[in-house]
Amino acid sequence: MFTGRTPSASSGSFYRTTSPAEGDIGYQTNSRGSGHWFIIKAVNSDGTYTVIEQNWKWKSGGRTYCYKNRRVSNSTKGFKVFRWSGR
Repeated sequence: MFTGRTPSASSGSFYRTTSPAEGDIGYQTNSRGSGHWFIIKAVNSDGTYTVIEQNWKWKSGGRTYCYKNRRVSNSTKGFKVFRWSGR
């Protein structure tokens, strides 16, 4: 679902970047091939990125767990980042 997509806007355009910055839009695929979108909240000194997202949760032992301030990296499966040109 939504794999191979690029975000769109009514003005300006998005382009793929390999050097994520705060405010960029990130994308990754999961083990089932489904897509997941997030916003880069922070670029960390260890080369990871703290992200803002929703719907990143799982169940285990009858409990539901979710991440807050999850970190991703360039090695995260299916990791892609897009930046808005603003023009």
